[in-house]
Amino acid sequence: MTKIIILLFLISCSIFSQHKVYQNFDLNNSEKELITTFLQDYFNKNKPLSELFCKDDIEAFKTIDVASFSSSLGGSLLDISYDVNILNLKKEGDYYIAKCLLYWENQNESDNEKTITTLAILNLKIKKENNLFKLTNYINHYTRNWIRTKVGNIEYIYHPEHPFNIENARKANLFLSNLLDSFKIKEVPNYRYYISKNCDDLFKVNGFDYFIPGSSQNNLCGFIDQDNQIIYSSTAYGEIHLHEIIHVINNHFPNGNSYIKIGLSCYINDAGAGDLPLLYHVNKFEKYLNENKFNFEEFENTENLDDITNISYVLGSLICNAIYRKGGLPLLLEYLNCTPDDDISLLKIKIKKDFKVTNLEDFFKKEIEIYKKQKKPLLYIE
Repeated sequence: MTKIIILLFLISCSIFSQHKVYQNFDLNNSEKELITTFLQDYFNKNKPLSELFCKDDIEAFKTIDVASFSSSLGGSLLDISYDVNILNLKKEGDYYIAKCLLYWENQNESDNEKTITTLAILNLKIKKENNLFKLTNYINHYTRNWIRTKVGNIEYIYHPEHPFNIENARKANLFLSNLLDSFKIKEVPNYRYYISKNCDDLFKVNGFDYFIPGSSQNNLCGFIDQDNQIIYSSTAYGEIHLHEIIHVINNHFPNGNSYIKIGLSCYINDAGAGDLPLLYHVNKFEKYLNENKFNFEEFENTENLDDITNISYVLGSLICNAIYRKGGLPLLLEYLNCTPDDDISLLKIKIKKDFKVTNLEDFFKKEIEIYKKQKKPLLYIE
């Protein structure tokens, strides 16, 4: 999702400090006092997740805590600095739902003006296991009445009003199989694929009543949790969200630069972003270049053009187009195995060497012109 870059920026800029966790109600209740202390341990990472979550969650999910690693954060929600106001602790049968406000206090010039920025409103499910309070992932609670259909290597979990299309599900599995085969990946992983009503509902799956990036106006949204092998989509995209399915290959290339990986997610089969073809975003980026200065030598320090066009996706796709034109899948695989994220200069040096350019501005502007003539990607997988 394009707005997630906001959170990636926040994660990279935040220095973790202890979260202030406090209640918004009278604690004249021994259980609520215990839960508040328990949540202080959770948000401040005072104990390992294996001591805070139920046994079933520990066995079912690699990260244990699904919500804090969801929404394409690029890290854990617990690693961002914020304070927590427990708005409500509601008992429902044998468990509690804790509604928590995650926020920053803004640093304003005027001492008299105090404002906050809300990061999220998050629901957490808490129940007793062996007479101790434990967290259990909200995703199972929220989707408990959803329908489950296993097709090939994908288990679809969708809201009851979704018109499930078995043919699209089969096409998604065939595409995934052929994608992995094309990139020489032998093992076909099993994925959970959640289909929500809309983008607001997509966030609610993991307990977020509100999340700072907001939702898409056209309900075209989705993201992937590669550690837990989960794809999130909406009815608007249905059973075959190509952009997110393509991301399945990412974990198999730990030495591949993110610009190659996000580029492929838009480039292959013209999966694009926001249900718009790559050519739309390329033309839009070119118009932006005609009106603004852009530092191509530090292209990683960019922001989205707007809610629709992510410059990183455009640049990544142009890089992929150039690589595929020059050397097909073998050269793409080479780049995916020798351009690690921890040193982006390796990617820049390799581009300049392979394409015989002295500066990246020439490289990208030439590729824009080439792509405009192509009008579509060269790499399609059935």
